[in-house]
Amino acid sequence: MKSHIYKVLFLIFCLITKVVTAATLVGWSSMGQNTYTAGPFSQHQPQLGWAPPSSQIVGGFSAGEKSTDGNYIFLTDTGFGPKSSSLSSLLGLYELKIDFNDFNKQKKNVEVLKLLRFNDIDHKLSFKKQADFEFYGNNPDNNRVDPTIKKASLLTGGDIDPESFRIDYKGNLWVGEEFGPYLIKLDKKGKVLRQEISIPNITSPDNPFFKVGDKATIKTSAGLEGMAINPRGSKLYPMLEKAVIGDPEKTLRMYVFDVDLEHFEEGYFLYQLDGAATEIRELVAINDHEFLTIEQNENLGSVDEYVKKVYLFSTEGVATQSVATGGVEKNRYVKKTQLVDLMHISDPVDLNHDDETTFSFPKLTIETIVVLDKDTLLITNDNNFGERTDFIKVRLDQPLNLTTFNSPLINTSQWDLRDKNYYAWQGFHTKSLEWINVGMIFITLLISVCITGKKMIHKQNGVFHWVFLSVLVLILLLYNHLSLYYYATQSFRDIFTDFGMYQNRGALQRSIILAIVVMSFLLTFVALFYYKNKHTQYTMTVFSILLGLKGIQLVSYHRIDSVMDYALGIGRVFDWIECLLILLMLVAIVYEGKIKTKLFAPSKIS
Repeated sequence: MKSHIYKVLFLIFCLITKVVTAATLVGWSSMGQNTYTAGPFSQHQPQLGWAPPSSQIVGGFSAGEKSTDGNYIFLTDTGFGPKSSSLSSLLGLYELKIDFNDFNKQKKNVEVLKLLRFNDIDHKLSFKKQADFEFYGNNPDNNRVDPTIKKASLLTGGDIDPESFRIDYKGNLWVGEEFGPYLIKLDKKGKVLRQEISIPNITSPDNPFFKVGDKATIKTSAGLEGMAINPRGSKLYPMLEKAVIGDPEKTLRMYVFDVDLEHFEEGYFLYQLDGAATEIRELVAINDHEFLTIEQNENLGSVDEYVKKVYLFSTEGVATQSVATGGVEKNRYVKKTQLVDLMHISDPVDLNHDDETTFSFPKLTIETIVVLDKDTLLITNDNNFGERTDFIKVRLDQPLNLTTFNSPLINTSQWDLRDKNYYAWQGFHTKSLEWINVGMIFITLLISVCITGKKMIHKQNGVFHWVFLSVLVLILLLYNHLSLYYYATQSFRDIFTDFGMYQNRGALQRSIILAIVVMSFLLTFVALFYYKNKHTQYTMTVFSILLGLKGIQLVSYHRIDSVMDYALGIGRVFDWIECLLILLMLVAIVYEGKIKTKLFAPSKIS
């Protein structure tokens, strides 16, 4: 009898364990921490030396949704943590194509396709933004606000801190942010539609209207973190990341917001954190009364102490806590169940190639859940611009009671391509001319190599001269070709960044300076060594001028605002001059080798 009792107890234990912790990794993909797109360089502090080409880092994902074309949309948060560090970080949405079928860690599985920038071009927000200032942070010690930000009134991490977003049944975009904390309403093109909406009786120290002597009701970075929307798309459920000052410890508030009336309903639901958890990081509705959230701690201890868990909770039969009555009533807490322990996920086929059959997700902050179907969740971390962004598909052992949602999926057909107007941002490339230049350099290299080969075959004088000249032309070809691709196209920039060659602004500046210094020494040596040959002098002079122009192009920054800028802007002038000088260099090498009639002839070449 006892043995049967033990078996029953063991089965019950196994079932409980399975319900609480079991989940299976069925998809894994990853995006490098140094993934970039076009835009004003996300660095507002003044620095000595040259300014690198403009770019914005992609990452900091704090919420996600599905798009109409089967891809995924992710919201980027404030940027580099505090407001003061993110004044020039542009805010908005990115569309990503994620390949979960190729699990080779050495291959890129995530492609950034399009983007949508948030703007307040109609000046609906009641507080001053970076676009309203002359200098970032309204501080003359900082750099001037980029003219692109000012012209389009783009929102940056110095203005708001988006941590969640949802689409209502009308197709409008609602963003929950931490600084106010506020709700912000935007249209499908990213334009702010109305004044920000404050959370009742909640003020953060980061609030733009906060003054010395004011009393905050929440701590810094404790504002709106997760936000769900009901199946009809008519009610939002914003949730605070941490407890309000004066509320019981580990007690969080979830509010209800009416989309049609555009105001908060009376009261709020209460949510109790478990164990060592210190905050929530996401909120997703699966039906009218059930939600998913992520609890975690602040990673202050070892990995073994990390808390990263997905919970399912219900508001059914739970009344909201009235603001008027104050205090906290026990029957006001939502009912919750642990769904997934993200530190202990089954990985039977080792999708992430770590030689383990269990998967752990010990990321600093895990902020995104996208419900793919009743059995599967897509979970993503906010990389905080200091680690890789990983995307995991988790299959649940128990299906969710998922309801059909009326809110439309996001249509990205009118969004900008990832690098649209990239030349306009950087201002020193004209793509057609760059390709012409690359082609002419290649022809020059081909002619130089032919002359070198002919001299070698016939054992003629000047072989070393032509070998050296061919190497220099090859260097110019690579320099021109890679600079075109590295700064102007996604694929080459991604390759460079994946290998750590574009880690930060200082490193890029140093690499440019080093390249120019080394090549200048080479050219000086060649010019001195071959000074008796006027054609070589001519060739090296042209080469030196080209090098100088390329260096100037790499550090130029010129916004394109008109058709004339495309033809005669500062970068375009250099492109035209470069094209002419490459042509002259080609002519110089042709005449120096006397190849008009003797390139393939057996006679001696001077």
